[in-house]
Amino acid sequence: SWFMYTEGPIYKEFIPSRECWVGSFPEGSDCLHQFYNLSGLVAFIFMTVLWASSLNWFRRKWYRLFYIMHVSFGSLTLLASIWHFKFIALYLLPSILYYLASTTPTLVQSLASRYRGGVKILKVVTVDDTEDCLELHVSVDPTAHALLVDDHPSKFVKLCVPKISIVWHPFTVYGHPLDPTTLRILFRAVGPFTKQLHSSLVAPERPVTMLDGFYRGG
Repeated sequence: SWFMYTEGPIYKEFIPSRECWVGSFPEGSDCLHQFYNLSGLVAFIFMTVLWASSLNWFRRKWYRLFYIMHVSFGSLTLLASIWHFKFIALYLLPSILYYLASTTPTLVQSLASRYRGGVKILKVVTVDDTEDCLELHVSVDPTAHALLVDDHPSKFVKLCVPKISIVWHPFTVYGHPLDPTTLRILFRAVGPFTKQLHSSLVAPERPVTMLDGFYRGG
């Protein structure tokens, strides 16, 4: 419609003129219409960045950047969308309430875990003849271990080490049927976080480590 019926440059439909930015809108102007279009364009750009940064290769290679962009551009997309069409807030409200209801218990649990000093690390095993592979053994309740072994094998937890990063990182976990009180995480130090995690776990004084899970894998 813009290209067919707009007279003059198309950018004038969504870039407000100079007088629209100072004081009240001039009478009979299209300032409000232009601001609505501008907010829609901004929301589309933010959503495109959010989609691009969520691609699998980007997420796996730059997880920390993905995490920061996901939180920031996701919030900005919501704000720009509400600015573009305020009633969209009614459509988004159930999802926002569900998100808050599902993340608030996790936040409370993580704060309590931080206060208690994190999970109990039983031991750290360096895997021989590998390139910086490490196996982390964490104390776990036998009931949880039974779910880990029998219910669904491809489970993962989110791990946070505040001394290194406040970002929660996903790790696949597994258990051994003959050791019902131990949860195990096997990883290789390849990225910035896992390299710092590797060096801190083999140090004499281990950092506070927090776990959140289990989560089901694919």
